[in-house]
Order: sequence, then C-alpha cells, then structure tokens
Amino acid sequence: MLSYLKIKVNESLYLKDPESSEVGKRILQQSIRMIDEMGLEAFTFKKLADKANTTESTVYRYFENKHKLLLYLSNWYWAWLDYRMVFALNNIQDPNEKLSKAVEILTSNAALDHLIEHMDLVTLGHLIHSESSKIFRIKDVDKENEEGYYHGYKLLCMRLQEVILQIAPGFPHANSLASTILEGIHKQYFFAEHLPKLTDIRNPAQDLPHFFLEITTSVLDRFKSEQNGQ
Repeated sequence: MLSYLKIKVNESLYLKDPESSEVGKRILQQSIRMIDEMGLEAFTFKKLADKANTTESTVYRYFENKHKLLLYLSNWYWAWLDYRMVFALNNIQDPNEKLSKAVEILTSNAALDHLIEHMDLVTLGHLIHSESSKIFRIKDVDKENEEGYYHGYKLLCMRLQEVILQIAPGFPHANSLASTILEGIHKQYFFAEHLPKLTDIRNPAQDLPHFFLEITTSVLDRFKSEQNGQ
C-alpha cells in the first residue's frame, strides 16, 4: 500500500484533514462507494456516518457539507492523475509518445490505483465521470473558482496543454483542446454507460484512448501542415 503518499488538497475544502485519522479515512472510503452507488442527491452525512461506523456530528467535523466533500474527492482524483502523469512522462523525450501516454492515463480505469488502501480510485474515477457536472455547474462556481477549488483541474489541463504545444508549437487552441479532452472523457464514459445512442464508444478502456488520440493528432497535424504551407 502506498500509505506514505500524501496528495495535497486545498485546505479550504475540509474542516479537519480526513487523512489525518482512521475515522477520516473511513469517511473517505465509504463516501466514494456510497456516492458512486446512490448519487450525490440521495447521499447524506447521516447515511455516511452509519456506513463509516461513526456519528453524523463527527462527519461534520471533517466536512462542511456534501458538496465540499465531492470537491475534496474530485481534487484528490485530479491531483492523483497529475502525479501519475508527471511520473510517467518524466523520462519520455518524444512529444508524440508523451501525448499517447498522457491520453492513456487520463482515459484509463485506474486499474492499479487500488494500491492506496483508503481511496478506491477505480470507483472514484467512475464517480467523477458520473458526477462531474455537479462539480462545476453550480451557482457559486465563480466564487469557488476564486477560492482555488479547481486549481487541480487547471493544473492537469496545463500538463496536457504543455504536451500539445511540444508537438505543435504556436498552436493557438492548446488550452481549449486540452480542456475539451478532459471534459470529453467524462462525457463519453457517462454516455457509454447510460446514453449509448449518443456515442460510438462501447468499451471505454479500449476505445477512448484511440478516439481522443486520433482527434488530437488530426487537429495538430492539420495545424502543422498549414504552418508549413502544405
């Protein structure tokens, strides 16, 4: 178990660091399973307390509300993806290989992420794909953005943007392309599971890396051809 790994999350998202105690880790562990199973609407701290073998008041000592808990989990997941991407790309020199590896990481089902005992990141990845619209599309999005609640997502987007620009320096839509890939991954996973007539993806783990890599390379190849006057 990678118990020594500490993922940094915005301290404003919690009242007490849940990874600082066994109770807090149980709260994280059970919240991932429960939100994924029942959805954020049906999820309550009372139900969470029962599953985590604690009290509702104890849960509130860690998190102000369930939206803050969802933000914590999403920030943890984004930071973990960023960690994986930085680690995986560090020794790759070829920009095209970097892009392929980055897309592979972003679209994977986190099959090896069970190494962190209290964070089931396979389930958490599924949760983020299902509940991603509830992270940003809220009335207080501007306020939360000012508080830095989406910094991890922006950092992940920046990592992908940097790889894109290594392939096609001067490409004017690198940021837009990177964020479109990240959001598109969530949507395609969701569509494949719930609204299959809106997608051609049947096996996300196999189809999504190819799909997004093909889109990205096609766009960048066209830009490079135009730059070269072809």
